[in-house]
Amino acid sequence: HSSRLICRFPDQGPFPYHQTNHYTWADHKGIPYEMMIRLMNDYDVDGWVCVPHRASNEYIHEMAQLFRDQLEPSRKLTVEYSNEVWNWIFGQAQWCLHYGQAASGLSWPECVVPYVQNCLDIWSEVYAGQLHRIERVVGVQAAWQDVSNRIVFNMEPGSFDAFSPACYFGLGETGDATLDELGASATVADVAYWVRQTRENNEKVWLQMHKESIADSLHIPMIFYEGGQHITPTPFGVMPTYAQALIDIQRDTAIYNLYDEWFDFLRTLQEGDEPLRLMNFSFIGQRSAQYGSWGILETMYQDTTIVPAPKYRAILENM
Repeated sequence: HSSRLICRFPDQGPFPYHQTNHYTWADHKGIPYEMMIRLMNDYDVDGWVCVPHRASNEYIHEMAQLFRDQLEPSRKLTVEYSNEVWNWIFGQAQWCLHYGQAASGLSWPECVVPYVQNCLDIWSEVYAGQLHRIERVVGVQAAWQDVSNRIVFNMEPGSFDAFSPACYFGLGETGDATLDELGASATVADVAYWVRQTRENNEKVWLQMHKESIADSLHIPMIFYEGGQHITPTPFGVMPTYAQALIDIQRDTAIYNLYDEWFDFLRTLQEGDEPLRLMNFSFIGQRSAQYGSWGILETMYQDTTIVPAPKYRAILENM
């Protein structure tokens, strides 16, 4: 059903945003909200917007009004404060830590909560009487249950509708170290084996804990703002000795099977009749052993009868 497709627009960075008549939107200023709304209305898709972390109360209020007044009432909009405010590689995490501690006197991550709370409260005020049109979500970190708990359980009860970790799977330190010892002799099967081992010991455990600790406790859904394969070396950005195997698996049936198995597991975390909701990261990107092969397609013009795209096929079939 087309209405179940979701377009997610992360925190796009510094102000001001582009205007609709600018010649390009392909830089740090991001996409105009009017075009996000037009995309959702024209193609009958639901949306997910991330409110910029530095937005003033007036900005948040006017942003909410714009979506309320221009988005078709049948379109569901998920609203989140910023994007990965716990991830130290991003400026918004540093900003929230610095100013959050100064303003509230709270330690991290509790100092982030007032920003999330304030943002969702303003959207709730603007959508008063129409709260069924929006879904207010709190973002959390899948790998760090304590941080998730300390954010979610410090929010005002009833002020949010769902919480959202990521749902990546990849190689842990043990798998990476073992594959590094194999070096150039490592195979696709070796990589797949260690991905499965890591999932059993890490990602599956983390997400099951989130379901039990938060979703089941608060009776709210767990939805996934991002996910997919995260088969990269440790530390991220180094050139691994088993680089060829990392490149090869991206076109191999093995990764199709890994995706299929992963979706089957994620569905076990769902309650009721709602379909599994997640955003794959990302759509198009070249293969890279050093920095990750994020795209489910490698180019816009990929002929999948010649160059296989097993991740793309798995996602289409599961949708």
